[in-house]
Amino acid sequence: MINLTAEVVATFILVICLGGTGKQVFRSLNEMLTDLSETLPENARSAIQPFYIDADRVPDGQERTYHCYYTDFSVFAGPVWENYRAQRFPLNLGSKIIADSRSGAGAVRVFGNASLAASRDKIRELLEQARKLVPQPYQRVFIVGGGCGGTASSQLIDLAALIKEFYRSYGQTVPIDIVLTGPEIQYEGRIQDTVRDRMKANHYALLKELNHYCHHPFSSAYRSMDPELQINNTAGGERLFDWVYYFNDCRPQREITWSIAEMLMHFGLSAVGGDLASILPNERENRDLLYPLDFVHADHEEICS
Repeated sequence: MINLTAEVVATFILVICLGGTGKQVFRSLNEMLTDLSETLPENARSAIQPFYIDADRVPDGQERTYHCYYTDFSVFAGPVWENYRAQRFPLNLGSKIIADSRSGAGAVRVFGNASLAASRDKIRELLEQARKLVPQPYQRVFIVGGGCGGTASSQLIDLAALIKEFYRSYGQTVPIDIVLTGPEIQYEGRIQDTVRDRMKANHYALLKELNHYCHHPFSSAYRSMDPELQINNTAGGERLFDWVYYFNDCRPQREITWSIAEMLMHFGLSAVGGDLASILPNERENRDLLYPLDFVHADHEEICS
C-alpha cells in the first residue's frame, strides 16, 4: 500500500495504459486508489483517472478498458504495410500476417499500429469519457506501456498524436509524458528466442522514433480514408510529448509496474509529484538520447552504425 506522508495536493492527470505491461500498471493503480479512497480529501478523489487499451481481448464488462483491434488487415495492406516493409527490420514483421488482431498483435509493431488506426473512434470515445470525469482540464497525460511488445511499442507515439488532435478540437492543449519499460526487465513466463529477438527489434525501432520526434514534425499514415494528422513538434510550440520516463532494471515485471503505479500516484496526489509534473523540457536542452544503438539486433549492426 502506498503511503502519502505529506499533505495531499491534487494534480489532475489522465493515465492511459497500453498492452500487457500497461495492464499490470492499470491494476496496481486501481488497487492503490481503492485503498486510499476513504482517506483522500474530496477534491483529490478524481485526480487520477486510469484507462486501459489492448489489442488482445480485455475482460468483458470491465470499466475503462478498450479493446482496439482490426478484423481485416487488407484495409492497411497498401501504403501502411509497404511503409513498414521499407523502414522496419525483417524480424519486426513477424513470420506471418495477422489478418485479425482481436487476439493480439503477435509482438509485431505493424499489427499493433493497425489495431490503433482501426480504433480511432474508440480512442475519441475514451477521451470524451475521461474529459467528463474531472472538474477541470487535465494538467498532464501519461501514456504507459512496455517498449518491446506489439501493442504499446507501436501505439505510444501515435496515441500521443491522437490525444493532441482531440484536445486541439476543443481549443486546448495538454502536456503528454511517456512511461516506458525496456527489454532488461524480467518478464513473466518463458519467452522464445525468436520472440525475444523481435522484442529487441521493436524496442530499437521505438527508441529511434522517440529520438526522431524530439525535434521533428509528426504526420500520420494510417488508412487512406483518414485525414492526415500533423503535429508541428517544435521548441516553443506544440510538442508531441515532453518527457520519457524509462524503466529498464533487471527486476521482475510486477515490481517494475508497481513502482510505475507508485510514481503516478505521487504525480497526482503529492506536492513534489505535482511540481515535477508541471516541468516542461528546457528549450535549450538536447533531448536526443544515444541508447537506441544499444538495442540494435546483431544482424543489423553494420547498417545502423
